[in-house]
Amino acid sequence: MRSFICKLVYWIMLKLYVFILWALLPLLTMGKGILIQNVVIFDGKSEKTVTGNVWIEDNAIRKVSAEPIVAGAEVEVIDGRGKFLMPGLIDAHWHAYLAANTMVDLLTAHASYTQLRAGEEAGKTLLRGFTTIRDAGGPVFGLKRAIDEGTLPGPRIYPSGAIISETGGHADFRMVYDIPEPFDCCGLTHTEKIGAAIIADGVDAVIVASRNNLRLGASQIKLMAGGGVSSLYDQLEDVQYFEDELHAAVMAAEDAGTYVMVHVYVPEAIRRAIRAGVKSIEHGQLIDEPTMKLIAEKGVWLSMQPFIGEGNNHYTNPVQQAKHELVVQGTDRAYQLAKKYGVALSVRCQPARILVEPTLVKTLLYNLVDNAVKFIDDGGTLSIRVERSGNKAVTTVGNTGPTIAPEELPLIFDRFHKTDKSRSTDRDGVGLGLYIVKTIVLAHGEDIYVTSRDGKTEFTFTLPLVL
Repeated sequence: MRSFICKLVYWIMLKLYVFILWALLPLLTMGKGILIQNVVIFDGKSEKTVTGNVWIEDNAIRKVSAEPIVAGAEVEVIDGRGKFLMPGLIDAHWHAYLAANTMVDLLTAHASYTQLRAGEEAGKTLLRGFTTIRDAGGPVFGLKRAIDEGTLPGPRIYPSGAIISETGGHADFRMVYDIPEPFDCCGLTHTEKIGAAIIADGVDAVIVASRNNLRLGASQIKLMAGGGVSSLYDQLEDVQYFEDELHAAVMAAEDAGTYVMVHVYVPEAIRRAIRAGVKSIEHGQLIDEPTMKLIAEKGVWLSMQPFIGEGNNHYTNPVQQAKHELVVQGTDRAYQLAKKYGVALSVRCQPARILVEPTLVKTLLYNLVDNAVKFIDDGGTLSIRVERSGNKAVTTVGNTGPTIAPEELPLIFDRFHKTDKSRSTDRDGVGLGLYIVKTIVLAHGEDIYVTSRDGKTEFTFTLPLVL
């Protein structure tokens, strides 16, 4: 009898230990991160906000829930006090260096001073809510490194490097007494030496300038393909760069897996850039309807800025102010045409290479998409989203339709879990696909998880990027 009681007590204690271990599992598996509690959340997609909590780990949002999220000992907990929380904004056209300095300082001040001004402005940009910017030209490679390493606060920067301009173009910042190349051979002016802009005339020079920016870490290439408002030497309606020069930059960029963006306002210059293979049109406020239709047909991206007349870039120079007013007048109509033809008012992200065999990536996507297709509802939506978060690619495969029961979620990737309610069981009763997915992801030291609620199921996994 005593032996039986001892065994019973041992069995109860063992079960209790397992239960406690299971209950503490979230604490044991949750690594260092941030838990923001009690905030009104806008996720960037839904039409409604929700009050809840957000768990952030490894610089990525891991969970958003209206229910309490258990925090581990190493998790920093922030009380949101009912304030508004939303994803960071992305500025598709910003000049982290040039916007922080006056034209006079750009031309005359010491580079160390102007860089310090840029660092200060980067912190202000972050506090305005912009966590990512696509820099449309300027010497920001050092600033980007300082932010990435945590030396300075600031947004993620996708740099273009020195703006490439023809002689007399929108980024020709030289003084009237500077002798242009090639007459002065290899003499660079101050703005070229600090990497703000580079004058490149001819196909060969454009190729060198483009490749040099890529060598320094540019995520895209920026050229001036037309006149500008603040220009020293050109007119707003000017068409800049020959088509073969633009195409040379496109070829150099595409060979490096990226694209070209161009500053341009007028229809002919826009059409020339599109013929050359340019993928992103910057500004474009003076566009006409046939050219907007061409942008839509070619799948080119349009990155416009809502210039307005009041309190926005007022110029003391009457010629510059007159050009600015023309751009302001064209802004509203350009947006109307873009809406009419369904033009993408956005930008492509920086290309990135995943540090995983391509065949394994295909296997991951095949199994997750195959799984989603089986459970999607009639007329439903299948989505694949890839985002960059630090040195990781975060991929989400989702579908609308029947959701997974909460009690099934812990078993979702189990090879041998076969119940009609489980997504790990396909129509033939074989639950191997999700097990394969999990095995590949974990083998690379990465993470995978699933959310299923409100008629939508999403599988999200991370993979390492080539730095």
